[in-house]
Amino acid sequence: MLDGVRCSLVTVLVVGMLGGCGGASDEASAPEPVTGAPKQVAKAVSDLERATLKRDFEAICDELFSSDARARAGGDDCAASLGEDADGVRAPRIQLLSIRIDGQRASVRVRTSAASQPSVDETIELVREDGRYLIAALGG
Repeated sequence: MLDGVRCSLVTVLVVGMLGGCGGASDEASAPEPVTGAPKQVAKAVSDLERATLKRDFEAICDELFSSDARARAGGDDCAASLGEDADGVRAPRIQLLSIRIDGQRASVRVRTSAASQPSVDETIELVREDGRYLIAALGG
C-alpha cells in the first residue's frame, strides 16, 4: 500500500465519478433522501470526484483536504504533487459502498476503477473541521 495522503491519492484518483444507483421509477419504492451527516460526507466525496475529473488539484488541497492531510500531501506543493501522482490516470470512477459516522469522524468505503486498471476497494477517512467534513486520509 502507498504511504501518506499524497501517495495514496494515486489510488483514489482512480476514483472520479460517484456511481449512482439505478432505481425503480415507482415513487412508493424510492428510498428516503439522505440527510444530515451522511449527506455531508457523501457531498465531500462527490466534491472530490468533481475536482478529480477536472484535475483541479488546487481545489482538492485547499478546499477538500483537512489541514493535516494537506500538510502531509506537500503543504504549499500539494497541488503540484497530486498532479504528478495523477499523471496517466484516465477515466476514473467511484462507487460509494458505505458510510460510517463516528462522532466527528467518518469512513467511506468505495470501489474505485480507471481505464485499463482493475477495481479496488478503498476507504476514505474524513474529519469534521470548521463545520464540515474534510478528507483526512485516502486509500487503504
